[in-house]
Amino acid sequence: MVGLPNTEDVPSVSLVPDGDYNCEISKSEVRDTKSGGEQVIFSFKITEGEYKNSIIRHSLNMVNHGENKAKTEEIALQHLKQIQLAVDRPKERESEKLHGITLNIKTEIYDDEYYGEKRNKITAFRRFEGETKKEPTDSPFK
Repeated sequence: MVGLPNTEDVPSVSLVPDGDYNCEISKSEVRDTKSGGEQVIFSFKITEGEYKNSIIRHSLNMVNHGENKAKTEEIALQHLKQIQLAVDRPKERESEKLHGITLNIKTEIYDDEYYGEKRNKITAFRRFEGETKKEPTDSPFK
């Protein structure tokens, strides 16, 4: 018999029901897209309730080479601005500085035709109305 470690606090990427969730930005990374563009992928970890520790990812196609280039990039910039405002960092240029800050997201389930499965999408980013674990600051000395 092999002993298995406790995975209770290990985040899982899973489908969560439509709704509002308090979460923190747990990770962000820049990746190349298949079409040669560039995307920023944010991971949001739910911080409370039945779906605590579940991860919802949100991709922003910052550089797009597809036929809807302008519209796709405009949507990405709008979502980035919504995230920045929700965490009270409207001028932040480094995504890592948003990690650990709590916000509220609204999710919906949709059918992803590309991957052939149901997935979550984030439809709104809102300011968290409660005590946060990490206060936003513009100074590294606070």
